Amino acid sequence: MNSVQVSPRAKVRVISTDDQILQSLSHCLEPAFKLEWVQSEAWPDQREHADVEVVIHTDRASARTGDIVLVPEPVLDSDWYECKWPCEDASTLLALVRSCANQNRVDVAPDWNMDQAVLRVLQTDQQAGRAIQTRMLPSDSLRTERVQVELGFFPSLLLSGDFADYFCVDRESRVMFLLADVAGHGVSSAMVTVVIKNLIDRLRRNLQRGSSFDLLSPSRVLERINNELQFTALGKHATVFCGLLDTEQRALTYSVAGHTPLPVLVQNGIGQVLQGKGRPVGLFDQVEYAETVISIGPGAFHLCLSSDGVLDLLPGSNSREQTEALNERVTQCDGTLSDLVSRLGWNSQQTLPDDVTLLLVAGEE
Repeated sequence: MNSVQVSPRAKVRVISTDDQILQSLSHCLEPAFKLEWVQSEAWPDQREHADVEVVIHTDRASARTGDIVLVPEPVLDSDWYECKWPCEDASTLLALVRSCANQNRVDVAPDWNMDQAVLRVLQTDQQAGRAIQTRMLPSDSLRTERVQVELGFFPSLLLSGDFADYFCVDRESRVMFLLADVAGHGVSSAMVTVVIKNLIDRLRRNLQRGSSFDLLSPSRVLERINNELQFTALGKHATVFCGLLDTEQRALTYSVAGHTPLPVLVQNGIGQVLQGKGRPVGLFDQVEYAETVISIGPGAFHLCLSSDGVLDLLPGSNSREQTEALNERVTQCDGTLSDLVSRLGWNSQQTLPDDVTLLLVAGEE
């Protein structure tokens, strides 16, 4: 039997937010090329595209109005070409894309290596997973008339085991927030954060239609998370802190599932470590969690939740000394995330030994 060698289609990634452009490009370029489409915000300009031959940008700031930009990849910051869009002659665009693809293949083919190619694909998958995971986190700070919630998310790897969420529950004066720290790193830990996020969203929908009021109880939320992880049988566990703040009643109700370091509540310049304990979620069947209710005094206050990765960045020869250093900095900060990060002495560009998540709740008088 004679075999026929078929040259694989060059892969073209289209970065756009316009469905109509994608459909038009698909009509022009397929089946000559293999097209992939991603949202613009999910793939920043500074990210490499090592697994494709050509990238087409339709939202690039450097392009003139009505133009699309073609970039031979994977060379970052390489020369780029503009093409008028919509184009009157599809063959012109086809030839330009083919030229860019051939240029890339000539440059890359002599140094092609199977192991490097596999690593590039794995890295691309990790980057795509990171983009999805980032979308699960709150995109903006929460601001109501009496409270503000800010999130600082600094993963050590592309995929993180940390997860946080916050939202108004049944009315603006009641805000729920939680922070989960899944054991381990990578894909398996990231999958647990997806399970938790899906459950929280389901509880929010149930509350809106009145079919379940579990979301109004932090202990019930932890029980539901524990049951969900047991049901999915992922073999992973997580520590969680879940709080419900009522700004009208000036009361905080919270439950703890083995989470450390414990949050710090600061009122009138005095820091108070919130006490509580409970088994991590995902380890045991039918676990019950206790609820604690504390009163919030008059005046401004702020409450800081953090994952245990923050302790690795603080001075001290053991976890007790590092926790004390963290509590001191939380107490001294002005109730804003930027000031707290500054007092911790590190920045978002720093390489971290572990995932670090900070959740800061600040209330007005």
